[in-house]
Amino acid sequence: MRQGRWRPWSMAGYGAAQAIASDLQVEVLTPEVTVRVLAAGYVPVLHPSAG
Repeated sequence: MRQGRWRPWSMAGYGAAQAIASDLQVEVLTPEVTVRVLAAGYVPVLHPSAG
């Protein structure tokens, strides 16, 4: 998710941005330690197709 929109991912890269509801709840598949690192402020480098 980026800037209030999400981009579906596949092995070919990211798809077109899609709006999401602000109250949407999801199950996070990302390992907890990675979620904590991101929550602590780590900013990953995004693939160019995510722009």
